[in-house]
Amino acid sequence: MKIEYAALTNKGKIRKENQDSLFIVHQRINVEDYFASGTAETDAPLCLAVFDGMGGGQCGREASVLAADTMGALEDTCALSAIFQAVSAAIEKYMKDHALLSMGTTAAALMLSGDCAEICNIGDSGIYCFYQDRMIRLFENHSIRIGTGGKRYLTQYLGINSAEMQIEPFAQMVKLCEGYRFLLCSDGLTDLVSETEIAEIVTGACVSNACKELFARAMQNGGKDNISLILVDIVEVKP
Repeated sequence: MKIEYAALTNKGKIRKENQDSLFIVHQRINVEDYFASGTAETDAPLCLAVFDGMGGGQCGREASVLAADTMGALEDTCALSAIFQAVSAAIEKYMKDHALLSMGTTAAALMLSGDCAEICNIGDSGIYCFYQDRMIRLFENHSIRIGTGGKRYLTQYLGINSAEMQIEPFAQMVKLCEGYRFLLCSDGLTDLVSETEIAEIVTGACVSNACKELFARAMQNGGKDNISLILVDIVEVKP
């Protein structure tokens, strides 16, 4: 399999720190401002993910970093669904060990293997597939809004108290075709850029330029949250 990719994470205009982490081409990224693009070719499974640490809880940054590091340790041996379970358990253990009351992260992840992709999301981080000018949503938004214009609360996330609720990520298998383009992103993008705008930008430029333009549009619209995204083109598929 061969892919082209672009990845970006930034703390935005208002947040004091970047609580998002990326996992891309076997690396965990957690810095205030990051952009990279390139190609990767491999016959082994390849994971890409956006983790959005919960800003309303303690240690959101630590949660997203722990999630990305756990994915790195398991990407060659586990399916995404199993990795999500392991991440959630690791965050719970961290909370217990450090006497924390609240800690968690959302996730949008893609595992490429042969001619298939496993897709998983939990929380409000999104996954989209683009092909021949069509955009397909491949995620569920696990959140609710209380009252008109009220605060939004996550109903599912990694690190949720397993004694009270089990995690139930959205998961789907996709048969890959050359020419597919995937977008993984935190709600720092989707809260500020409409899906119509996202589709126009993503289908109108290469992954590198589209990634930069999506970020620029989110910043123009306020940049009120951390902004993270990964764009992936499927260049070559080998069964």
